[in-house]
Amino acid sequence: MGAFMFSSRVRAVIRYYSQLQSATRTVLRQRLGSVKKQRKIERYTPDEFRLIRNAARKVVQEAHARIHPAYLMALQHPDSTENPERARALRELLTTGSLQSTAAMLALNAFVVRSNYNRATLYNVITYALYPKPDEIYACAVMLACQRGLNLAPIEAAPMPTTHEPGIVQLDLDKPRRGPRSRFWPEIISDTDDAKSARLVTMIEEITEPARHRLALLGQPTDRLLIRALQGGKGFRTGLPPNPQRRRSKWVPRGLTVDFQRLRRSVPDEGVQKQASDHDPETYLHYVRTDSELVREHQAKAVEGLERAFVRAKEALNVRLLRDDQAPPPNQDSVLASCEDPDRHPATNAPCLDGYTDFLSCLACPNAATAPRHLPRQLAALQMLDSLRNTLSADTWERRFATRYIMLRAMVDTYYTDDERLQAADHVSPFLPLIRAALTHEVPQ
Repeated sequence: MGAFMFSSRVRAVIRYYSQLQSATRTVLRQRLGSVKKQRKIERYTPDEFRLIRNAARKVVQEAHARIHPAYLMALQHPDSTENPERARALRELLTTGSLQSTAAMLALNAFVVRSNYNRATLYNVITYALYPKPDEIYACAVMLACQRGLNLAPIEAAPMPTTHEPGIVQLDLDKPRRGPRSRFWPEIISDTDDAKSARLVTMIEEITEPARHRLALLGQPTDRLLIRALQGGKGFRTGLPPNPQRRRSKWVPRGLTVDFQRLRRSVPDEGVQKQASDHDPETYLHYVRTDSELVREHQAKAVEGLERAFVRAKEALNVRLLRDDQAPPPNQDSVLASCEDPDRHPATNAPCLDGYTDFLSCLACPNAATAPRHLPRQLAALQMLDSLRNTLSADTWERRFATRYIMLRAMVDTYYTDDERLQAADHVSPFLPLIRAALTHEVPQ
């Protein structure tokens, strides 16, 4: 902290230097930044995830059971309902924003509160008869995260859904980090036997519809899905309540806190998966690195994939291991091995021309044989291929060298002991120019 303060003061003093160049002055105006350490995000256990999801679902269902019938009643003519006084009170609340009579307060069970002179509670009872509470909107957002594996930002900015047919709706979500070309993307949501996702979105739409109706009457139309009524009847806000208000939500199970990043990673068959989806590679890699469980899954999957590739490489390997005195003479050597019959290629019956220009193909050739004297050049080839992996694009390297590299690695690891590889490593350097020239199809010096 002391070094930071010292640096800031020095920068402030330098800015007053009269002959300072404009470019330097611009740099000095920039704020000092620091590299933030990535926070490791642990998933919820299945039991914790179910507790949060079920608690949020219960709140959403109760809010829907309270608000949607009240809204339908407010839209009807009072005389056509079973409770005309309540219908008049709800219509009055929807159109004027308040209740004007004792009869209306009695109809909404607010008169008892007024008799106790609790003004804030009175306004809450009146408001929440028709509009959602902040913690109910919070529960709606949590349910969307639990059901769809969505991040908090697109949930907060979610617009009104488009209903294509019963059971299928579309949310055109906003994801600013995707960049301007792919900032928006459609989330097609359908009901299945195990997840009534489209019904959930429709319920949330119906919970917040009275608030949109009221805003439209005030000349403030909105297409946002999540709208909450402020406490005390002080209007409406889109999106989620602030953090302090969220932390006070009583519906959250005791001992648990809601973390949308953890929720997203805990959704079965949704959220961050083993394959990138809806993200560019850099963003997907960030999500993987911050999810310890996903890192372990990727590592296990990588080890499993390498083991399978190693087994396939050994099966495709046709090079036989011989002693130095059994191998063909050095004048029949290719870049990596010896050839028992260089005048007859197994595929063409013509003289072989691949021993230099396509030397890695010798690994699959039945004419090829390896002996301990070939080990240094084989280690040199592995070293050169490793260096090419860092310079070529991943797609290019995979296409040109990956299969042969694994075959060569399988041959070296299978045919030679650790001591033999260690001794041969001291004699690799003379063969590096030969391997480099062969890989680039140049004439060796």
